[in-house]
This record gives sequence, C-alpha cells and structure tokens, in this order.
Amino acid sequence: MALSLSITGFGKEPRDAIAEAAGVFAPLGEPRLQLDATMAGIRPRELDRSGRRDLAALLRRSGVFCSGLDVLIPGAHFSDPAQADRALSAAVGAVELLAELGTLGAADSRVLCMTLPEKPVAGVVEALSEAARDRAVLIADLSAPGLNRAPIGPGLDCVRAIVAGADPVAAAAAGPLAVRLCDWDGTQRVAPGARGGRLDLRALRGALSVSAPSAAVIVDVAGMRSPREAAMAGARAWREAGVAA
Repeated sequence: MALSLSITGFGKEPRDAIAEAAGVFAPLGEPRLQLDATMAGIRPRELDRSGRRDLAALLRRSGVFCSGLDVLIPGAHFSDPAQADRALSAAVGAVELLAELGTLGAADSRVLCMTLPEKPVAGVVEALSEAARDRAVLIADLSAPGLNRAPIGPGLDCVRAIVAGADPVAAAAAGPLAVRLCDWDGTQRVAPGARGGRLDLRALRGALSVSAPSAAVIVDVAGMRSPREAAMAGARAWREAGVAA
C-alpha cells in the first residue's frame, strides 16, 4: 500500500502547496503527492500542453510523483441537470490530465478520487467510465456505499465513515481503490493516530492488507491547524500500525 499526501491545505498556490507537501513527505521516504484538480493553477481547463509539461517538471524537480488526483466536486452537482455537464467536463478533464501526467513520467498511479451521487443525471456514469477506461484511469467513489462498476470502484474516506456512524475497518473489506487517511475526535478532523481519534489504524491496515493491498492510501490533513505536523504524525502512525506487536 503506497502512502501519499494530499496537497489540500498546504497553500492556495499549487507551486507552494507542492513544494511544502514535498518537503514534508519526500524526506520521510514517501515521494508521492495527491494533487487537487479543483485548485486554481491545476484545474485541467487551465492547463494547455505546455502547462501540463510544466506541472510534470515541477513534480520531478520536487522529487515526488503524483499518486492521483482529487476532484472533490459536490456529488449533488452530478444529479442536477443545470450543473451536471460542467461537473462531468471537470471530471473528464481530470481523467485526461492524470493520464497525461502518467505519460510524462510524473504519476506512478492513476487513481482519481471523487464523490458520485446515488442518482446522477442519465449518461454521467457512462461518459465518465468511458473516459477513464480509455485512459487506464481508476475512479475511487468516496460516497457510501459508492459505485462498483469498473473502472469505478469504492473509495473510503475514514472521517466520512466515522461521522456517518460506520466502521472504516468494516468498509475496508469492500476493497477500496483509495483510502483517505484521516481521523475524527468527535468534534473535528485530526491527524491519523491523534489523541482522541476514533480510527483503529492497526485494524484498518490489517483489513486493507487482505482486501486491497494495492489501494492508494492518502494522508488527508485538509482543514487542520498545522498541516505539516499532522502529515508527519499521520505518516508515523501509519508506519507504526504496520509493525507487528
């Protein structure tokens, strides 16, 4: 299970966010970042071919690979006829960007994280699936229970599961394509393994080792007071969870 770090929360400018996140994870021997395709400067519609090459070069200079993209558009947009076309265009654009980063040697996996609604507008899932299949991209649906129709498969957002009253460890048995590694203390999001957190990291890691050994595990520190410290703590806790007692 490759560990990566979401750049969300590390800054508003992509260069700064990538540099800061890379500065945290690369020295830990975890050279993977999950990029945010809704961030200004990384949005697919803003990047021409030259811009995509520049992004790939920036990742290489930072000593990291892209583990995938987040397209965290509200799921309701895909079920609203007034917004579905725009949402679908953004998602398909992200699929294309991720595939191109892979071709440029800047992405070592092709997993797109997003949330789909229970009843999207007709044709949305089919168009998204076709785009992903044509470019060898996998889509991790973070909704619960989520779609499971290749190339779309379940994703697991640990905080979303905990807040909904579900058990992330049990959800891991569904074989998620990607896991958003974060915790909840009953009031707010906290780093994985933080005091008061409700996530059993050892049990989660054990479940994933059986059901989804190739899942992308993404440390998600969005909204936390000190993203750098939270990211380092999360990586350390994940490693310790894999050490036999």
